Amino acid sequence: MSMSEVAIILKRAIEDESYRTLIFSGSNKPLEQYNLTDSERSMLIRISSDSYASTKRGLVNMHKMMIHAKKYEPE
Repeated sequence: MSMSEVAIILKRAIEDESYRTLIFSGSNKPLEQYNLTDSERSMLIRISSDSYASTKRGLVNMHKMMIHAKKYEPE
């Protein structure tokens, strides 16, 4: 699992409003440059733009969760 890639994407979405809009449009295009598993890609493109998870606060919470989970990621 590439939690660090997901964390990078979430951080970028937190900081860049236009990227946040693009990533939650349902398009796979903004994720193409990242090495994601199918489930990670699916999770990110399923977040709708009108859900809590797509808000800045929701993204910050998801990012924190990914950073904490990364500590326990097997090498």
